[in-house]
Amino acid sequence: MFTVLNFENNNGKRLIGNKKIGCKTAQVAEAQYFIITVKTGNSKVNWKKVKKIAGDSVKYIILPPTILLPDGIIRYDSTAYRRQILFNTFIKAISKCNPRNLSLGLLDADARYCNLLYVLLKSAATVTVFTLCKEAYQKTCDLAFRATGSAPLLTDDIYMLNRCTSVFSPSNFNTFSMKINEYLFGYSGFNLSGNAIVLPIPFCSEIPKDIDPLDYAAALCERCNVTELNSLSAMSLRRQGEKISLSKLQYNISSLT
Repeated sequence: MFTVLNFENNNGKRLIGNKKIGCKTAQVAEAQYFIITVKTGNSKVNWKKVKKIAGDSVKYIILPPTILLPDGIIRYDSTAYRRQILFNTFIKAISKCNPRNLSLGLLDADARYCNLLYVLLKSAATVTVFTLCKEAYQKTCDLAFRATGSAPLLTDDIYMLNRCTSVFSPSNFNTFSMKINEYLFGYSGFNLSGNAIVLPIPFCSEIPKDIDPLDYAAALCERCNVTELNSLSAMSLRRQGEKISLSKLQYNISSLT
């Protein structure tokens, strides 16, 4: 279970008692969760009561990004899900390329995302992995070679990624001062922005308007096992404030192969 906090403005009207906070159980597909509606007038939010109503799901609260939370209430962490959606989008962005001429890069300094290697090796002629933990990658490379017949080039020279057609960076490695690759996905490159995904129709019925669909989908996927949402991809990405559509990325990257 998880909880969605929905805030309704009552145009300055004074609210008393139970009229300020309401709770209901919502259901989409087979997933159930709570929606707590907080009606805001001139009074402050009674976070103590919100916490009591949410119960155990207070650890998994989704709310508008502009709302500041007090101690003891934690915003749902959708980082892992966002990483997966960005990777899905990366794979879609290169899907129009000629794989025989495609060279992909993976920026994984700490060797935390070795599992991505299999998909990359199946998608491109060559794969270059920047990592500072080559030993940790070796077993995955051996297994990948048996499964795909291909193996990546492991390097600790980050500028080797400049030779790749496109690069995926799942790890929080500081590349802001470096020109790694024109088509770098992650952190200093192309990233997800708010409302980046379009949810399938069955999952749109209960989501409050100010909730980020990425947070909502993450909770449904991770807390309610709605696995079909794990395969979504973004329709557009942003880089340094500039929005670019997936179709344009597909065209630009494919023109390099």
